[in-house]
Amino acid sequence: MLDLAMLELSCYDVIKSHRQEGVIESKNIDVFTASSDPQILNEIKISGIKEVFKKPFSLDDITGLIEKYRPVG
Repeated sequence: MLDLAMLELSCYDVIKSHRQEGVIESKNIDVFTASSDPQILNEIKISGIKEVFKKPFSLDDITGLIEKYRPVG
């Protein structure tokens, strides 16, 4: 889980690093953002991010996310 507006390392830096390592497809990267800019939201979605959550988000949103990606078994 990443915030789009992190201080020293952006979510784009994390994505780029995972892509260079060849592991982006195997990661469940989710981004939280307060942005409503359609261009930014589209860039996030096509970059390998699994989910985009708009702030503010609820505990139910987080719980649902955890359940969605929890390994079975």
